[in-house]
Amino acid sequence: MKKIIIGALSVVIISGCASNPSNQVSAFAQSSHAITEQVDAVLTEFNSASLERKFTSIAANYKGDHAKKFNFDVLDAINTAVTPAQQTQLAIYRANQSLGQYAAALAALANADVQTDVDAASTELYGALTSFNSQYQTIKGDDVELFNQQEVATIQAAITAIGSEIVEQRRRKAIKSIILAAKDNINLVCDVIISQLNSAGIADGIALSRKFILANQIKEYRVISAKNSSKLIPRTKEVRRLWNLQQGMLNSTALVEQSTKGISEIKAAHATLADEVANDEFSSIAIANAIGRLQQINNHFKDLEISMTAGE
Repeated sequence: MKKIIIGALSVVIISGCASNPSNQVSAFAQSSHAITEQVDAVLTEFNSASLERKFTSIAANYKGDHAKKFNFDVLDAINTAVTPAQQTQLAIYRANQSLGQYAAALAALANADVQTDVDAASTELYGALTSFNSQYQTIKGDDVELFNQQEVATIQAAITAIGSEIVEQRRRKAIKSIILAAKDNINLVCDVIISQLNSAGIADGIALSRKFILANQIKEYRVISAKNSSKLIPRTKEVRRLWNLQQGMLNSTALVEQSTKGISEIKAAHATLADEVANDEFSSIAIANAIGRLQQINNHFKDLEISMTAGE
């Protein structure tokens, strides 16, 4: 049934894009943005994994009579200096957000109806380019800009050329200029995100954090359930919640692998889009197929969603 629904949706998207070619650009951008949001959740969990373990450890240790010793000093001890590795992780996280911001700006431009929409898309896009530069410099440890001033000027000029009266031909020309100017740099951004996802031990970090939290919550369950006053229905709900936590722990690797596939697919789809618009093709089977692959990634993320929300 799911395959039938997905197939029907693909037909709607392709047929809808035929009447307004910019809609295929919008569909690409929206699907890409959805993937970056999923990857954002993965990176957020990894970046906060150490803190979550500390919170759980303190909550597990400061109980009973020992709870009286819980004070400001205990909370102060949680704070630690940011290491270079953590700075890089934070830059990767923000680079992924900037990728989503870039996609959102493309979608906004493709759907713009009035000048204020174009202005909003321009602001969003400029913010993404600025952030790309900042995060890339942090990751690489140098002052070289990802988007140089000429590239930024080219993109800004393309948007300005749309004018106050939005004509589809000028809109397409602007979108073409933006995508072609950004193509190589989007490839580089995707590559550094993929590299970090593959080499930073993110899956292990998330799994260890989830396992530590789960182990302590199982201990707490044993204590509560040992009491004669405990009831079957609340215990059953808690067992279900703990089982969900365990599934999330077991799915950690699959989640990171899916994140890597998602960014790889954005890179490939953006390259396809660039090749097509370079030939003034804004609506094509190649773009539709690229959008379909992005949608498959998003659907798979939804299947793994339980591992992101387990135990909440």
